[in-house]
Amino acid sequence: MPMLPLGAVLLPTAVMPLQLFEARYRHMIVDVLAADSEFGVVLIRRGSEVGGGDLRYDVATRA
Repeated sequence: MPMLPLGAVLLPTAVMPLQLFEARYRHMIVDVLAADSEFGVVLIRRGSEVGGGDLRYDVATRA
């Protein structure tokens, strides 16, 4: 399942507006929507949302 690392938590049944600036995440969402699939939102433990190299928590929420 593709993961979207964020500095915010998505709670089950919640709605989260997304502003995707990085091309890799825009492509990921386009692919997920085209396949009528899902992705995960995972909280970043250390690092940044931009540029990669982040450390993520082990638990995510399916979106």
